[in-house]
Amino acid sequence: MFNVQQLVINRSVEIDLHCKKGAAVLKIIVLIPLILSLLWFGYLQTKNYTLEQGKQGFLYIFVLSGVIAAFYTLMLFLTH
Repeated sequence: MFNVQQLVINRSVEIDLHCKKGAAVLKIIVLIPLILSLLWFGYLQTKNYTLEQGKQGFLYIFVLSGVIAAFYTLMLFLTH
């Protein structure tokens, strides 16, 4: 026999797990520009470039990170 109450409980657990995965993805999205910026800063330091000379690289990092964040945010809302 079909148990509606069990179906509702299973669905709520599934939604809760999906939300936790989405929150983890959003945390990773925040780390992407931070890690890339630190790597770029390290590269500039090892090659003896100034921050002014590496400004364009930081701009590329933030634009790329914004595109990645927008894509994952869109996918989160479309699949939720």
